[in-house]
Amino acid sequence: IWLLYGFVFFINIGVLAGIIIQPKLGLAQLAVGLATFAHLAIWTTEKLQPDLLGSALAVYFIFGVLHSVFPVVWQRLKPGQALAMQGAFSPWFPPLTLVLMLLPVLSLPTVSFMVWPAILLVDVLAIMVAVTTAVLAPVIVALVLTLGVALAWLLKVPAEITVLPTFLFVLGGFAAFFVIAGCWLTRRYPSALKADGKKAGFNDQVAASLPVMSAALPFALLIMATLRLPVQNPSPVFGLGLALVLLLLGLAKIARITQLSLTALACMLALESAWHSERFQPENPWTPLCWYLGVYALFALYPFFFRNTFRQTVLPWATAALAAIGHFLLLFVSVKSSFAPQMSDRMGLVPALFAIPSIISLFANGSR
Repeated sequence: IWLLYGFVFFINIGVLAGIIIQPKLGLAQLAVGLATFAHLAIWTTEKLQPDLLGSALAVYFIFGVLHSVFPVVWQRLKPGQALAMQGAFSPWFPPLTLVLMLLPVLSLPTVSFMVWPAILLVDVLAIMVAVTTAVLAPVIVALVLTLGVALAWLLKVPAEITVLPTFLFVLGGFAAFFVIAGCWLTRRYPSALKADGKKAGFNDQVAASLPVMSAALPFALLIMATLRLPVQNPSPVFGLGLALVLLLLGLAKIARITQLSLTALACMLALESAWHSERFQPENPWTPLCWYLGVYALFALYPFFFRNTFRQTVLPWATAALAAIGHFLLLFVSVKSSFAPQMSDRMGLVPALFAIPSIISLFANGSR
């Protein structure tokens, strides 16, 4: 592989050298980059063997760095000789590199864990190029492709509980990375209305959607894992969900992106509901009941912990109220299916008791 792609990269470098001599040939880099991508994709699907995976990942990464960084460096060093149109294509080479890294997961019977550090490096490259070029849409594409690799891996492994810890570790790490990066990019490229009254541009709208998408997509993948794997004990899955919720609530407070609080609630409720619908066992209700109550308590108390921060905003308080509705439904169904014979004539106590925290919150909030 190194002999073959050493020659291919020699051709790539020759084209780049020609562009340095004659900048008007800038689009030649796009042509040779796409041709190299096509060659790598065909070779991967036709010739790649498991023992060559490490070398193939290194070749993919070299390809991504070469074609992502060259236009950026050139435009920084020679701002008066910017490559015609090529700077706009530079941020899209990291997503193309992730497509190449997805192919071994789809084509090989088993995939080494080394694919995940390689994907993380490409994701970091995508963030760096996006910051340099101020083109953010490829970051969303990189997020989707990264989670696509995780989904492809999940669907290929046996549906056994033993694969869950590895999957949760990988998903949690990438989710935290993209959520933090998305919030940082949002702060760097605010999507508020501009001073001249014009609407924010497409790039600003992408920046505004990054934190929400970065939060929602990992939860969607976590729900798929819950439905596919025999997760009878919800603690590992809910534990990762709670960790992501705490991260989102913390960023909502620090970065003042209050929509993250509502996103966290919607995602966690979806995860709890998905597990409950498929895995809940009436004879073992106490673990999920404790999780439902604990998650509800977190959202209910969250705005009170940071009352001064959220004094002028409504969304965190509305999120706390909505958390009561969603978790009451889960609790009521759980109690009814597990304790119906003992509580057939006392089920009204459940909504009565559950209403007490909301009434206290109402009076406490009204006394601000």
